[in-house]
Amino acid sequence: MVVFEAISVSTTTAYCVAGRVVGFSAGSTRRPSTSAEARRDSQELSRPSAEQLLPHKSSPASSLRRTMLPALCGGVVMVVGALLASSPAAAKRPEGVNRPELLPNTDGNATPVIDVIKLLSDRQRRVIEKQAGEIEAATGVKLRVLAQTYPTTPGLAIRDYWKVDDRTLVYVHDTGGLGPNAVVNFNAGTKVEAMKPLTFWRQTQNKYQDKFYLDEHGDADTLMAVVEALRDAFVPQASAK
Repeated sequence: MVVFEAISVSTTTAYCVAGRVVGFSAGSTRRPSTSAEARRDSQELSRPSAEQLLPHKSSPASSLRRTMLPALCGGVVMVVGALLASSPAAAKRPEGVNRPELLPNTDGNATPVIDVIKLLSDRQRRVIEKQAGEIEAATGVKLRVLAQTYPTTPGLAIRDYWKVDDRTLVYVHDTGGLGPNAVVNFNAGTKVEAMKPLTFWRQTQNKYQDKFYLDEHGDADTLMAVVEALRDAFVPQASAK
């Protein structure tokens, strides 16, 4: 089984599958001292990893290049996965979650939202479904949204349920089970990833998982705001209506 790992990169947590960086979660915008960074990096490695997200197929060379990308933002990249499989830090990580019993009893193609923790109202769910439909109609990108509190998640089971491919964008909103720096998580297929610069994903995560933003708006409204931001980014004409 492919395990979805979290690696600490300066004030950024980068999420990787088999070495491929597929998401980032930034911490405080205030840059700490070098000693503080070292303490935080040590803590990050002992936190639960984000195994509930999805694997992507990629060549070893491609994986290596993608793993090195966070170095451009400053900080030391710590490669995880197979290289750390026998390390004490890796041993503390929980097993990957795969709980198909938490999936809805509906067809995955007609269910773009999975709300395991009952975070959303019926109205909010309908708004998200509408906006996801607008994105897919305009771009072919399949937005899928999972609301969870790790480890209460179907995890890897969503891969087959949603038939995740290179045109799928999975947004996982975790309400704290993965820690304060892993609330907003993206897993973008290769074709989706190519549509936006790396800075877009980072800036979106930085904004919406900021502690003050979350405290003011709450998880449900934050999730709604993220989906709206994705809709506006992929379908600019929709935001002008």
